[in-house]
Amino acid sequence: MTESSQQIPPFYVDLDRSGGTLTVIPNGELDIATVPRLADALATAERSYGRLVLDLRGLSFIDSSGLRLVLMEVERAAGEGHAVEVIPGDERVQRIFRLTGADRIVPFAEM
Repeated sequence: MTESSQQIPPFYVDLDRSGGTLTVIPNGELDIATVPRLADALATAERSYGRLVLDLRGLSFIDSSGLRLVLMEVERAAGEGHAVEVIPGDERVQRIFRLTGADRIVPFAEM
């Protein structure tokens, strides 16, 4: 496959509000090019939720800028008194958390 014929999967973010829980579901590759879109979705999401769930299962890739955004969001939500939970992604996504030690900081859901 040539570089020009490779298809980059689209990146999008779904939001699901259910009761006092806001679930944010990024899909595709979370990298330096797409981090602003997830950051915007998080910033414009209603802040009246009591619990935030960040579901990483739709990601096929995450780089250091994506990791940084996840860590910042966990810290921000906790600072505002919101419960936050992260649903782990597949092995390709979870690897960066393990390699950096962030898996000891991020409140991952038991799956």
